[in-house]
Amino acid sequence: MIETRRATAQDQRQIWRMIAAARLDPTSMKWQHFLLAMDMDSGALIGCAQIKRHRDCNEFGSLAVLPSHRKRGVGGRLLRELLQDECGPVYLVCLERMRPYYERFGFRVTPLSESPRTLKIKQILPRLVGVRVVCMRFD
Repeated sequence: MIETRRATAQDQRQIWRMIAAARLDPTSMKWQHFLLAMDMDSGALIGCAQIKRHRDCNEFGSLAVLPSHRKRGVGGRLLRELLQDECGPVYLVCLERMRPYYERFGFRVTPLSESPRTLKIKQILPRLVGVRVVCMRFD
């Protein structure tokens, strides 16, 4: 059985490890913004995600699920639960190949010219080294 809960200060180290293992963007990591997925049988952290609060936008990010628990709806559950509390647009920057995944939840591609300034930087740097990323928006 899997349950979700808000992170506490005691979860910070585990969150950082999970994000590092998944090789995700380690910037703006604040445990206060994280929602966690817990395996209630073992008590183990199996997934996490957050909404990053920037000056010019809110960004969904840091979605990580342990490989042993992927393709079971854990990531989707975290995403849906975080989005249900948002009252404005939420953006994300992801690899181009992840686009269909996020489109299933209602995200739509946002052109670079229409992206918030904070997220333009996140898109330009990877593109300079040939990594294909897209900015997406959920309303």
